[in-house]
Amino acid sequence: MLKTKVILSSVTNLSDARYASGMGVDYIGFAINPASDQYVTAEEAKSIKDWLSGVSIIGDIGDALPEDMSDYASTYSQTNNISLVDKLDWPILKLEITIENIADLTAILNANTKSVNFFILSVDAEQLSFLQPQLKDICSNYPIYISTKYDDQNLSFVLAEINPTGIVLYGSKEIKPGLSSYDGIADILEQLEED
Repeated sequence: MLKTKVILSSVTNLSDARYASGMGVDYIGFAINPASDQYVTAEEAKSIKDWLSGVSIIGDIGDALPEDMSDYASTYSQTNNISLVDKLDWPILKLEITIENIADLTAILNANTKSVNFFILSVDAEQLSFLQPQLKDICSNYPIYISTKYDDQNLSFVLAEINPTGIVLYGSKEIKPGLSSYDGIADILEQLEED
């Protein structure tokens, strides 16, 4: 069991998905917008999902509604476009957070809290300590997952000093079919394992 909830986003291969599922992540996310560099087709997503159990599936649409969205049979729909929230079943809203826009964040969260299942806040790792007081306050009032470039130190900091609902990690490209380097994912998930 992991110390916090985890989303593995931008999954493009079965190796990452099976490893993360086996480690106990809560959500596996696929980029289903063809404009994304990590785009997977509905057929590819289904072939990966068929090997998984115990995880919920997120379809990341980015900022546009794909025509074939229903083909993915995802439980949740993630967008970074506030105007699409009301058009989605089980929406997740992802927001980019900076020093400049943190003051406006509470108003955005309040306006959308009844419409979304949870929020993903993407924060530059170098700004985590500066934004900590605001992020901690926000995380105590809303269901928030923090997305950043995690390492040993900032993972501990985020969990102890910000205390979000969960964190977001990202899948990697396979080295070759069936061979993946889990280094980044493995290091973080191993730190999250309960003693």
